[in-house]
Amino acid sequence: MATATEGSSNLTTTCHCKTIRLTFPTPSQPLNKCLCSICHRYGALWAYYPVDEVKFEVDGKSAEPRDATDFYIWSGKRLEFHRCKKCGSVMYWVRAQGQREKMGVNCRMLERSDLEPLEFKETQK
Repeated sequence: MATATEGSSNLTTTCHCKTIRLTFPTPSQPLNKCLCSICHRYGALWAYYPVDEVKFEVDGKSAEPRDATDFYIWSGKRLEFHRCKKCGSVMYWVRAQGQREKMGVNCRMLERSDLEPLEFKETQK
């Protein structure tokens, strides 16, 4: 598998029902397959970005991410896991409190052809 390099084109991911669309730079680092109890259950592969590098669309129009998501804060932890209100696909996480400068995008929502060339690593958080 090849690792994507900086300056590569953007990737676009959608939820299953295609209501939510996220566009972001091709990851320059391996995706994180976090093996904590919640990420393991979600089956997520995370790529991390400054929030301002991710473009959010709801039904094809620029929107605030919360317009089409519900979220879950795991057991008083610090992260909000956002999912589509219609289909339930877990799309991203942001900090639950304080500054929301960084986010994780769930790359499992990519088309297989976009996901396959990306490397990932496992972490035991």
